[in-house]
Amino acid sequence: MQNWLKTTILAGLTCKLATVLPLEKHQIDATAKRIISAPLYTAVMSIKLPLNEMTVQEKLAAMESLWEDLSRSPEAIESPVWHKDILDQRQQRIADGTAQFEDGEKAKAKIREKVR
Repeated sequence: MQNWLKTTILAGLTCKLATVLPLEKHQIDATAKRIISAPLYTAVMSIKLPLNEMTVQEKLAAMESLWEDLSRSPEAIESPVWHKDILDQRQQRIADGTAQFEDGEKAKAKIREKVR
């Protein structure tokens, strides 16, 4: 991996969770690239990677490095409330007997068809 990429990834990984917005939405001033109503986990600090210059392998390596770092402290990453709401709704449909199940391979095929 090129040195500039390693340096950029390491710089990004050293950012503390304090640079992540809290659960509620915020307005950020122009010095932070005018991030308006930023959703959960949107970084205040802007890290620019030269994506158009990176190979697919370099992009995947960057994603893997970030995921590995985030995985070290999963308790620091809180799931949004709407995740729990959806899971509760699904459990209720199972309890009511109204849930419909589908073969995993068929479900994957449907999703692949939708994203084409």
